[in-house]
Amino acid sequence: MTIRARFLVFALVLVAPAVRAQSPEERTKPLKSLDLAAIDTSADACTNFYEFACGGWRKNNPVPADKARWGRFDELREFNLYTLKDILDEASKPAPNRSAIEKQVGDLYASCMDTGAVDAAGLKPIAPDLERVAAASSKDDLLRLLGVLRRDGLSTLFSFSVGADLKDSTKTLMNVDQGGISLPERDYYLKDDPKSVETREKYLAHMTRTFTLAGDDAAHAAARAKSVLAFETRLAAAQLDRVARRDPNNRDHRMTIDALKGLTPGFDVAGYIASAEAPAFTDLNVVWPDFFKALDATWRETSLEDVKSYSRWRVLNSSAPALASPFEQENFDFFSRYLRGIKEQPPRWKTCVGFVDGNLGEALGPLYVRKAFGAESKARVTQLVSAITAALEQDITAIDWMTPDTKTKAIEKLKKLGKGKIGYPEKWRDYSSVSITRTDFLGNSRRTDRFEVKRNYDKLGKPVDKT
Repeated sequence: MTIRARFLVFALVLVAPAVRAQSPEERTKPLKSLDLAAIDTSADACTNFYEFACGGWRKNNPVPADKARWGRFDELREFNLYTLKDILDEASKPAPNRSAIEKQVGDLYASCMDTGAVDAAGLKPIAPDLERVAAASSKDDLLRLLGVLRRDGLSTLFSFSVGADLKDSTKTLMNVDQGGISLPERDYYLKDDPKSVETREKYLAHMTRTFTLAGDDAAHAAARAKSVLAFETRLAAAQLDRVARRDPNNRDHRMTIDALKGLTPGFDVAGYIASAEAPAFTDLNVVWPDFFKALDATWRETSLEDVKSYSRWRVLNSSAPALASPFEQENFDFFSRYLRGIKEQPPRWKTCVGFVDGNLGEALGPLYVRKAFGAESKARVTQLVSAITAALEQDITAIDWMTPDTKTKAIEKLKKLGKGKIGYPEKWRDYSSVSITRTDFLGNSRRTDRFEVKRNYDKLGKPVDKT
């Protein structure tokens, strides 16, 4: 069988759907590897193979009300959510015989599910941050506070993280990149078509309502929102657009930290990074230097009060999903219902399962493996991958359109395919340093984010971990 034919058979298995996932009962049924009802036999497979393989499924599976999209892999994820829910429901019971991992993921899940406690807390979880913003007597004070918030995983003025050196993928380097906006990307702020204008109006109204929920009167809330939009628009205008970012040469500007300081004489970029408790470094990649020139000018030319409004918004916006229901609902209504077209909020348990999976994924992972994908399953899949690899090597050897040297290189590349992460990694991540409190949802969110920030920092100066 040729590579192309084998791929088509494999693709048919992949795209074939599971059972229809239109109700909780149906979504818990075992998934089918191959579902002939997915096929649209009226379509010509040689003309439109996708319609032939998936047309029946698409006709019978509208996008659920709590989703922005729906496909085969979304269905698989939905099925897995129920398995994870069973695990977390059990792990969240405060039994004395829970393992350390069960207690950690169970208490995190319980803190998310306890909406009564979250609602009763109101703004208290972020009150210290808001008070520090209000009390700041200078922009330097705000800058240091924004750096601390960045350490805790909040999105602030710009992003920075350790990643592979674009010129040498075996080495790591600190990368600083454009940021500071709340809408999905720069064009939302700059385009003047009717939909973009409407989106900015909706965004202004959303910010105004959020500021009002946080205690501002209507006039003050509206003024704050207007100043935040103006600040973010200036940052957006200086950002590299999505198309230009596709060229890696546009994102590769290696320089020293002193050179970056030279781009921002009125903005203490080094102080901001230090407040985020980043490790010391001298060389870095400044993804788009022009952004930092504009950030410097925007920072210098914006009043202290308007920078306070911006800082207040960053705290509220980043924290809203973990705050009391009025904040969470307002956040959902704009970012999910309006921007993404999701008609309904998912059940709380789905949100909380996703939160645990996203924040302590490799702590939840071993519990999932024990329940749903043990050693026998891994051995079977490993055997399957080995068989596919051997078949591909036979195909490469037999084809007549490659030169002998190209075949040798292709087989070398094929044999480098790793098998260590089939199903699950050989070594799980250690979250034992993360403190989880059953009654502190937002605090748990901050501490897990802080763990991920530090885990990223710890890569600096070390070879890239290929595993």
